Amino acid sequence: MQEKIKEIEKSKDEIKKLMQNAIGAIAVMLFMVIFVFGFDKNQGIILNENLSRLNLSKYGAYIILTLLLFVLYFLEEIKKIQEVLMEAIETTRQLESAHKIVEMYRINQHEFLNQLQVISGFIQLNKPEMALDYIKGYNIRFRNNLNVSHLARMDVAAILITKMTSELGESIDFKISIHDDLRHLAFTPSETVTVLGNLLQNAMEEVHKFAERNRKIEIDFFAKEKGSGFTVSNRGKIPEEILTKIFEQGFTTKDGKNSGVGLFLVSKTVQKRKGTLRVWNGDNRVHFQVWIPDQSNES
Repeated sequence: MQEKIKEIEKSKDEIKKLMQNAIGAIAVMLFMVIFVFGFDKNQGIILNENLSRLNLSKYGAYIILTLLLFVLYFLEEIKKIQEVLMEAIETTRQLESAHKIVEMYRINQHEFLNQLQVISGFIQLNKPEMALDYIKGYNIRFRNNLNVSHLARMDVAAILITKMTSELGESIDFKISIHDDLRHLAFTPSETVTVLGNLLQNAMEEVHKFAERNRKIEIDFFAKEKGSGFTVSNRGKIPEEILTKIFEQGFTTKDGKNSGVGLFLVSKTVQKRKGTLRVWNGDNRVHFQVWIPDQSNES
């Protein structure tokens, strides 16, 4: 985490230096314009239309070439500023994700003591079977939180923890299988939120239609064919006649004016990365699978 902070500070210094260079280039261009068009060796700076036309006729090609060079330099500096800003934003997002994970572990540590007290209470009441059931339920959720730490992508881990610990996710049984740590996943953090976040949110809302014991969501992270991806599965079924329509903009089976956007954005983001998006019914569950080629394999 300290390395991320140092990267942000370094980015700030680079942006400051690039901005100074860009401002310097603008100042030189303005000076040249004033000097060529409005400077006379006897009278100093003047604003004379005839003199401006004379200087333009005499030095026109030189002026245009020089100004063009400064414009190109200025544009290059702007491009560098943009690149540094994007890197700084990316680093900041990763740092925020790491903070969320650290905070979650602190909460788990505090909660663990509370759980022990509950278990101790069951034992003192001579209810060992209730204590055992309680331990099993807590152990599943605790192991899920530990699993996400094996992911190389902190933004993915942060999304999972946020969803699992939300009010909607507290009553859902999440099963996470990590067959790949997603270190080569070609999504940016914002794209990950759009794709994984929307798929998880839809799955959570869908399983809440069932009794709590049947609220199950499975998430599988995998790598194959020089790419990586994930599958989100939840109890339920999408009618076959609308399977091909759910990714269309504005199509929804929900009520509300903001519906019909999430899956459309998921589809557009996957297409942008030249990946594949599949959906199918099976084993009384709905499966959404996303696969993205590694960046090195993108044309």
